[in-house]
Amino acid sequence: MTVVAIPRPAALMAEYLREPGASHVAAVVYSGLMVVMALNYQALWWHLTRTGHLFDDRVDNTAARATRARFAIGSLAYPATVALAFVSAPLTLAAHGLLAVYYGFNQLKVPVAEAGLN
Repeated sequence: MTVVAIPRPAALMAEYLREPGASHVAAVVYSGLMVVMALNYQALWWHLTRTGHLFDDRVDNTAARATRARFAIGSLAYPATVALAFVSAPLTLAAHGLLAVYYGFNQLKVPVAEAGLN
């Protein structure tokens, strides 16, 4: 999906991070891509959890739906990084780093249904 587009905006960020005017544009482009990626992921997760028909039979569909809010955080946080990009490209990069750490370490276990309840 949109993950294949990451290298170019990341290269723009790296190249123009210390350029006064261009750094803001590069940060907006990078943050904009992250907004699109967050919205795509959220749409995918909502689709998957809507009926649960694509899940393994052991997955608790109701509990999986309850995780939607966790993934929706990105749909709120990434647009904020677009606004922050107009203020400071290095702070924008730091915000993206914090979001990556959040999603990297805040993993949820796959909710498994008790035997015979699904």
